[in-house]
Amino acid sequence: MHISEFVSIAWIGFFSLFAITAFLFADQDKNQAWVERMGAFLFAAIFISTVAGAMAPHFFAYTLNIPWYRHSTINQTIGMAGIIATWIVFSRGIKWLLSLASASLITGLIFWLTTHIVIGHISFN
Repeated sequence: MHISEFVSIAWIGFFSLFAITAFLFADQDKNQAWVERMGAFLFAAIFISTVAGAMAPHFFAYTLNIPWYRHSTINQTIGMAGIIATWIVFSRGIKWLLSLASASLITGLIFWLTTHIVIGHISFN
């Protein structure tokens, strides 16, 4: 297995638990009110959240400087599972998804900075 596949498996494990928790505990009425207010922007919201759910493992691999293995059935399957999990979260609690996206961006930035600082200070001679 390639290391990018481990990143994908770790992501889908975490994201599946997040989706199940959101599905069970999110307030569907508040989510429905948000969806009704979105109106014309609904398609963009669905598209962006779907892409974010599918591309999260690739984002984490990139921030950790892990080469992405393109011809992996595992990575492709987890991308599809990420789309399904995103739709589960979207159907019940979009606010949960927005908070997860914010946390992912902040975590990715911290990993990226840490990786570049550590690699910049280590000599490979």
